[in-house]
Amino acid sequence: MKTFLTITIFIFVWVLVRCHASRDSLAKNGLLRDENDDTLVSPGKIFQMGFFKNQNGNQRYLGIWYHMDPNTIVWVANRDNPVSTTSSVLTIEDDGNLVVKDKSQSKTYFTTRLPASASSGSRTLKLLDSGNLILVDDESSSWVWCSFNFPTDTFLPGMYMEKTMKLTSWKTQSSPATGRFVFQKDQVFGYNNYTIFTTDKKLHWKSGFGLESNINPTKMPMAALHLLSNSSKSYYSRLVMNSTGEIQLYYWDLSIRRWVLNWSEPKDYCASYNACGPNSSCNISKADSFCDCLPGFEVDPDKVCKRTSSICSGNDTSFVSMEIMKIDVTFQTFLESRSEAECKEKCLGLDCCQAYSYNGVGNQDLVLAGIPGGKQGCWIWSSGSQLVDIQIGQGVSGHIISIRNPPAVSIRGSTMGKMGG
Repeated sequence: MKTFLTITIFIFVWVLVRCHASRDSLAKNGLLRDENDDTLVSPGKIFQMGFFKNQNGNQRYLGIWYHMDPNTIVWVANRDNPVSTTSSVLTIEDDGNLVVKDKSQSKTYFTTRLPASASSGSRTLKLLDSGNLILVDDESSSWVWCSFNFPTDTFLPGMYMEKTMKLTSWKTQSSPATGRFVFQKDQVFGYNNYTIFTTDKKLHWKSGFGLESNINPTKMPMAALHLLSNSSKSYYSRLVMNSTGEIQLYYWDLSIRRWVLNWSEPKDYCASYNACGPNSSCNISKADSFCDCLPGFEVDPDKVCKRTSSICSGNDTSFVSMEIMKIDVTFQTFLESRSEAECKEKCLGLDCCQAYSYNGVGNQDLVLAGIPGGKQGCWIWSSGSQLVDIQIGQGVSGHIISIRNPPAVSIRGSTMGKMGG
């Protein structure tokens, strides 16, 4: 009898453990309890969801992490509304909404805020191997809500970067609260162009586009573009907008069982947007100062590069040419041209031509996407324009920009001091 009882208890505990370990879904009115360390695990044991504590405090959050790496959190439900105790629960309420509440269910820390419908009371929560948390209507089997539509700081394979989607950094490395940096598609050009803004709307970084060479340091790698366009098939890669302002691509190295940084931007001072200010250039290889004014400009008392002589008067048609690695062409004029001479002529035909750059190659992908600058032609800076976000490299062959100046001006601009050095 004793042996039979022991075997029965063993089988019961084994079944209980098996059921708990393989749980990937939560039915209506089911509970996921923080105090019990309850979790959901995706069918292939790729991702896990449950409650976690921030590193330097006692605040609790509902999140999703990798099953093989619990320290890498990819999604947080209540990032700006943490729980102070382990008494919280996750459940699907009678109206069909997914909620995080305290044990008494009197205070709500997170809700999906879905409108009520005829089938609201028949829903199931599931964690997929993609890391997507989905709320499913049991009658139609359709998804009524999914976490992929509401990312925090991480972009995963299977997601698609719509123009309105944003990745917002954590506040600090240990706090998942909303941080300062936002990654999203370029709202002007779209296509494969991306930006990082601060939450106070300051442009922090933008990917390469327009007047660029093959060595443009801000071009995004194909691996990142494939991930953002939902072309990547591997579960083990992720794009993260980190708390210090870098967008970073990681992949999981199976041989060493850890995350490896594949790409990161901005990677240095010059990679940040317009690091040295308007009408200046940034050169990270310079030892004394990263920043110089462009030819024909000098630093004024406010540390801003101003023209040293007037242009656009009389028959002044001289330009000083220099090689650059990148420059921002947003809102500048693009005209189709068959040669640099034609490009210069078109520039001089506009009101007070400031500068021009001829692109004799073109880019068929940009043409098909309807993006300005894809065809063979000419970028032109006319009256009132400033040259911004210019980076140059020592001994690096890049793109030529021609800046209007009197004949006596040399290619060397004035140094701006120790800015960025």
